[in-house]
Amino acid sequence: MSQATADGRVSVLGLYGPGTLVGLTTFAGGPDLLGLEAVTATSGVAWPSDHIREVAEQDCAMLQDVLEQFVHRVRLTLGLLEQQTFATARARLAAFMARHEQLVFSPGTPAIGRAQ
Repeated sequence: MSQATADGRVSVLGLYGPGTLVGLTTFAGGPDLLGLEAVTATSGVAWPSDHIREVAEQDCAMLQDVLEQFVHRVRLTLGLLEQQTFATARARLAAFMARHEQLVFSPGTPAIGRAQ
């Protein structure tokens, strides 16, 4: 997931894998607009927030899954905030490449090249 800044730079906010819930803010009831770029084949599903809230009220296990995803996202966000605040650009790039080694250093043609 990426976001464009006011001066035209693109900042990568997150790299998500299979089964990841993206856009959890819709659970609060408002719309959530996302820009996604897929580097591999991807399937996506969108649910209206009122429908998710109705299901969560009836299914505590589903609500727990959403809560676990939310807590995981908060931890990732705090880690990214800390990294953006205290790490150099070189350190941030190295950390990204280490976390996503299979995309950057895969045999053959990597899904994400150095320029990206």
